[in-house]
Amino acid sequence: MSKNLYRKARENSGITLSEAAAMLHLNTGALYSYEHGEAYPLASTIMHMAHLYKVSADYLIGNDCKNGN
Repeated sequence: MSKNLYRKARENSGITLSEAAAMLHLNTGALYSYEHGEAYPLASTIMHMAHLYKVSADYLIGNDCKNGN
């Protein structure tokens, strides 16, 4: 499920939850909710996450197993 991929990509990038939230212009609660499957990010947020974490958006939504393995 993509909820685990958001967290995995962030952690593999060496970025804390607080740092990522600030860089994505989100509050930490929102990012936490995405990472735990309690809420779903907008497509634009997924694109920003992909850029920040240096993975593809497809990877973040579970369509690409090449990044992050």
